[in-house]
Amino acid sequence: MYTKTPMGEEEAKNNGLVILLGLVLLVFLFKVFDWGFLSSRITEYPAYCKVKVVYNTCSSPAYELNKTVYEVIPARQEVIYTSEGSPPNKLTNCAISDRSNWSCKYSDNSAELGFVNGRYYEVPLTDSSVTQDIKDHGYYLSKWSWLNVSAKYGCGGKFYCYPLIYLLN
Repeated sequence: MYTKTPMGEEEAKNNGLVILLGLVLLVFLFKVFDWGFLSSRITEYPAYCKVKVVYNTCSSPAYELNKTVYEVIPARQEVIYTSEGSPPNKLTNCAISDRSNWSCKYSDNSAELGFVNGRYYEVPLTDSSVTQDIKDHGYYLSKWSWLNVSAKYGCGGKFYCYPLIYLLN
């Protein structure tokens, strides 16, 4: 006959640790991956470079910039976007294929922006010192790379910042 032996203290401690690690991994996966493909949303992850950007590549990152979430509405050929700390705005001068392939112009025709195969782009259509600075020093990253820039340069690369940055963004 089978008799159940009580779980030892060490075994219970190990089971608790496995559950905790599993939960941490689940939260990590949830936060690190961009789940926008499950909806009509897509996110731009910009950063600022200390030196001039060449082909969207930065050799000396300075800091991350606020991300922007775009809700793409193909039926109406419009995009609603929200940057952190700002109210939602609407783009109506758009050509939309799907959430990963679209382009719009700002209402003042200052720039064209959009996504091609899921990669963000923005092209200034007017000249100003601000647009020239963004053109020279702004670049766009994947969520993972943006989180790394945020952790590395946002808090001096201190090891304890990495988990905090991943969980808070």
